Amino acid sequence: MTFRTIALLLASFAALPLHGALSWESTVYKEQASATSVATVAKFRFTNKGKDSVQISSLKSSCGCTTAELEKRLYAPGEGGTITAEFTYGDRVGKQHKVITITSQDGEGTHNTMLEIFVDIPESINVSPRIQFWKQGEALEGRPIVIKMAEGFPGTPISARMFDKDSKFRLGEITMTAPGEYVLEAVPLTTDKTMTEAGELLFEVEGKEHRKLIFYLSVR
Repeated sequence: MTFRTIALLLASFAALPLHGALSWESTVYKEQASATSVATVAKFRFTNKGKDSVQISSLKSSCGCTTAELEKRLYAPGEGGTITAEFTYGDRVGKQHKVITITSQDGEGTHNTMLEIFVDIPESINVSPRIQFWKQGEALEGRPIVIKMAEGFPGTPISARMFDKDSKFRLGEITMTAPGEYVLEAVPLTTDKTMTEAGELLFEVEGKEHRKLIFYLSVR
């Protein structure tokens, strides 16, 4: 095989449409989230530039925190559509990368397209300490977990629970101590032995149970 033949083959492979007949405005979405936001909604627009209809057979997300919706699955030549993806932050902060894999079929075969969402999430809720602890043999006294929210955060903490149904810790009610600041008191039922358990804070955001944060209680 001559160098010219190899070059022609490589050129022909490079000319193949990466995403099949679908032409995307962009396959990457980037956002710097605000301290008061709880989710990102990204829209990925496409057009069928081929001569055959395109069937979108699947939309798979890399994370359960990200969903993708499409009005329909079959697109005629020249027809366009939009995939709407929503990434719910939960307790995530910092730089996040989520991927949605789109599988489509057209006259040229099956094609996979990766849609990427990049979000930098600031800390909008601070829980301190994230790990509250008692020394082994120490008195059974309550200790606070302080919850502070960024100014303008559209939500409030509504409940807390321990994951273990037979938890060796008891939680009090969440009480507000100042605007945007709350406290949850926890107390161990025993300090006779070392143990660590996880709990969950649930926040209501704009009328929905939208954010969950994990904390830990420990006897050391």
